[in-house]
Amino acid sequence: MQVALVFLLIGFHIALILAWAYELSPDGVIRTDSEESGENPYTPSQKRPLINLLIIGALVVFVIFLIAKNNLFGSAEVEFSTPNSIPIAILPLINLSEDKEMGHFANQVTNDMVNDLAKVRPFEVTPFLTVYAYQNQSINKVIAEELGVTYLMHGTARAYADQDSIMLNVELVNPFSGKRICGEAYHDLMDRAGEIQKTIVKEVAKRLGVDLSNDEKNSLQGASTGNGKAYTKFLEARHEFLSLEINSFKKSIILLEEAVALDPNYKDAHILLAWVLTLHGWPAFKADDATLKTYKDRIERHLQIATKLDPLSSDIHLVKANYALTYQDDLKKAERMVERALELNSWPELPTSLCICTAVTQNVIKGNLSRAKEIAHVAKRVDPGNIFILVDELFISLLEGDYEKAAESADRALNLMDKPIFRYQAGWVYFHQGRYREALNKISLAYANEPYTPATVLAYLSN
Repeated sequence: MQVALVFLLIGFHIALILAWAYELSPDGVIRTDSEESGENPYTPSQKRPLINLLIIGALVVFVIFLIAKNNLFGSAEVEFSTPNSIPIAILPLINLSEDKEMGHFANQVTNDMVNDLAKVRPFEVTPFLTVYAYQNQSINKVIAEELGVTYLMHGTARAYADQDSIMLNVELVNPFSGKRICGEAYHDLMDRAGEIQKTIVKEVAKRLGVDLSNDEKNSLQGASTGNGKAYTKFLEARHEFLSLEINSFKKSIILLEEAVALDPNYKDAHILLAWVLTLHGWPAFKADDATLKTYKDRIERHLQIATKLDPLSSDIHLVKANYALTYQDDLKKAERMVERALELNSWPELPTSLCICTAVTQNVIKGNLSRAKEIAHVAKRVDPGNIFILVDELFISLLEGDYEKAAESADRALNLMDKPIFRYQAGWVYFHQGRYREALNKISLAYANEPYTPATVLAYLSN
């Protein structure tokens, strides 16, 4: 389409010149400055019918261009960067829970609210991993400028000692004018925690003059679970999982099993459980065959339940893709699952915090870098705070030979989360850059603090 437009624009000027230089007569085409032109009995519109056609044609092309320009010249992010977008960030809620073991509670509630707010398309929501750096800070315009947002939300979250009830106190502020847009305290049963969060999002949309579409209204109706105990188990499990520690994976699995036992229809818990079990089956974790066999049975069971609860979930298909890669060595099946997930495109209604990067990985394995880069753009749109997107960009840059760009991705990942897995990857990049001393430092640190050692790490360390 871009090429066609270029030719049309070039051709338009040529045709316009020819249309003025020549005209139609009863004897055929003649030059406008010839003697025959003075005796031409045709009217002006008959002489130059092409002029009108060219003008109409140019207008048509221009309208088509206006309609299609996002797809022609924009990236996958353009459709969400509209002039009517509302940049907004939710700073981590301050935890007031009485139980010290619930220290993760406020952060995970904030994470849920970020996901709920992202379901409303006009909002450009700052990812949780980005706002996490501003924990326990007072709102001000400096933070807003650093995050590039117009509005800030802040407040407190409290789970009472019995974990049967919850209190959320949230306020929306314009930090530049100091104006308080809205704010209210919500005190209710933990069973209604998900509904309270969605109520807050709807109130924010209303106060900022955003009319919710039918799809957005539907996505903000009800909650994933009405069982408060299952919900708190899920939040703790996700907290453990996002710490990216091996032992934490095991804790996460136990907590999620407890969550689905409390609520067998808790779709999000089934999906996350299948995903964590899939990750734990990666060769690097060196699980024995008996363990892998039990994991396979459990993954398939939870995926089957999740699919019945929501057959159109993109996340479920991505977990299936990773399962096909990890346990079945079936690249073709993984490819089918990835393409189905992208086709369903359920993320604008339910932003994923799980595994869209599987789609990039699968194409990197195939050597299809152009497709991998396309999906990486989608990943940024869907889940801009997912740290593994940086990992995908790192691998793409490595395969393209752009070590400087790969190092930038590695350093950004390390700045966000200083974990052994990201130290490995930074070390790999530094090695390819010839920065051997820095590479040795990063990989040695990762090796010393990791209970397992993938063969790739040993290879780079020995080199």
